[in-house]
This record gives sequence, structure tokens and C-alpha cells, in this order.
Amino acid sequence: MKKLYLLFASMFFCLSVFSQGSECDSLTSPCLNTFSGKSYFFDIQASSNININHFSMMAQNCGARDISIYYRTNSYIGHETDATDWVLAGSATNFTPACAGGCPIPETIIPVLVDVCIPAGQTFGFYIVITGGTGTIEGHTFSTEGTVIAEDSHLKIFAGKGSLNTGAFDLSVGSDRSWQGSVKYSCTCIVGEEEHSLNTVFSTSLQPNPANDDLQYIINSSKESWMEITITDISGKQIGKQKKQIVRGKNNFILDLSQIPGGLYFISVSDDFGLKSVNKFVRY
Repeated sequence: MKKLYLLFASMFFCLSVFSQGSECDSLTSPCLNTFSGKSYFFDIQASSNININHFSMMAQNCGARDISIYYRTNSYIGHETDATDWVLAGSATNFTPACAGGCPIPETIIPVLVDVCIPAGQTFGFYIVITGGTGTIEGHTFSTEGTVIAEDSHLKIFAGKGSLNTGAFDLSVGSDRSWQGSVKYSCTCIVGEEEHSLNTVFSTSLQPNPANDDLQYIINSSKESWMEITITDISGKQIGKQKKQIVRGKNNFILDLSQIPGGLYFISVSDDFGLKSVNKFVRY
């Protein structure tokens, strides 16, 4: 069962700082060089309540690789080698991103649902690392550690550290390394127990997983409400959406998957107050 999260254009570029518009969608750390690494630490600071959904990356060196994403409350600084200071958001195996020999390099979404809420004014550390296989993650060395490399009205991305070695929490990390890619985020994250208590409380689960033609989606709700169920693929493309009336207690829905191809998908449900829960499933 997925744990419940509390909810819920002009461009200017100077040196390595990249400013973008204010729409809640994505923020890109642009391709400035092809410093090929195996892992990157960096910080994200929220200006408003945001939910980090996915990361995309750039790759100069091709190949299938295993990749993991970690996060922690507060900065990564001082916690680069201690795995106990981090939470694993998720891992992907045999991930093969698009690649190119130099900028511009196409971005590929990492198939890991991060789903981390950052309250306004707080900073979270992130760690993207190749743990096996081949290939690299691209960055650049033009920014000093701790400086802003990209920002919009909702968040800032800071230059951090990187390593040339495969494996999580490697000791040989170098400073002044700026990860290149995009942060996919939404502004559907609200915080505060008092505010949350006024809304519906619910949890979700699904079975079987992996699924074939039919998927049973279960919503346990504290009260009656209308909820919107949405299915997206790993690129963020919407596959289907429907609104359902939810009763208090257990709600069972059978979702027809027969018309979608095999692969990894995300199913989310949200109520009228913006409270949201996300699960991932595989269609085979």
C-alpha cells in the first residue's frame, strides 16, 4: 500500500543559472558541458509547497544501467557517505536512456516515482546514482557547489557534488559538480495536520501487480467524496482519467488495462481538496 502524502515565457541564462516560468510542471538544469559522472548530489529548495514527481537525466555514454534515487530532509552536505542518513525513493534496473556525444543531449525520464513533498522554505537533498551496468549521467563543472544552477518561482536547484565511480555512497566524491536534467514537479502538496484533518483521509492499494487486462484498485476513505483517478505512463503522458463517487470505507474498482501496452504506469487519485495518493504498477 502506498503511504499517504499530505498534500497536498521568457528564459534568462547567465553563466550557469537558468531561470524559467512559473507553471507547475518542470525545471531544467541545462546542458552546458559533458562532464560524465556516475552519481550526483544536489539540493532543491522550495519557494512554495511542491511535490517532486520524477527526474529526467542526460547521458553521453550509452548502455543499460541500474539507477537509484535517494532523498533526505535538509541539505546533502555532510551526509555524502552515510546511507543511513537517506531514504531510498526507488530504483530502476536495465534503464537505457537516450544518449548523445555532446550538448544538446536529449533528456530521458528516470522510471522512478519520487513522490516527495517539500514545504515552502525548506531544502531537501537528492542523490541520483548508477549502481550497476554501463553508461553515465551528465553534468558540468562551471558552477561552485552551493550556487543556484536553475530556478523558477517555485523552486531552486543548487550545484553539488559528483562521483566517477559506480556504486552508492562512494567515498571519492568531487565538489563543484552540477547535475544536468529536469525536475518534474507539481504544486499539489499541502502541509499541516490541522489543514489535513478538515479533508478526506484515504489510502490506496492495487492488485495484482504486475497486472494483465484487469487491475483492482482499492480506496479506503474516511468519508464520502468525489475523486479523480488518473493513469499516466513513465513519460507523464495521460493514459486515462475518470471521476468516481467514493463511499466511506472500502471502495473496489476494476480498471480495464486491455487497451494499453505493457510497461510501467502510475495511477493517482485526488479529491476536491487536492489530497493525493500515487501508486505504480506494471502492465505485462
